[in-house]
Amino acid sequence: MSEIQNRTIKLLQLEQASRDGRQPDFRLQMLQASLALYRDLGGAEDAGYKLLHKAFEREPEDVPTSVGNLMIALAALSQQQDMDMMQAAYNVLRARLRQLAPPPCAAE
Repeated sequence: MSEIQNRTIKLLQLEQASRDGRQPDFRLQMLQASLALYRDLGGAEDAGYKLLHKAFEREPEDVPTSVGNLMIALAALSQQQDMDMMQAAYNVLRARLRQLAPPPCAAE
């Protein structure tokens, strides 16, 4: 997992440089990625609204517990989709890093 975190930090540093110093809101990124995954898995819009409202009706938990719950849910979804979640993360990170910092051309 630390390799993914290290690559993610590198990606975020490159993305930060392209944002004119604006600080990204990772809460927003997490919500967007979660909602996109919910939709990609066939989630319905009306059920999504209900889930969103329920999330704000409960008392907040500590962040490590919530991250743990998220990782368990991702592992279960990955198994259900017959995919390796770490490989999926590596693939996305590699593609995004290449977009921001393409490897030098061998001909140059």
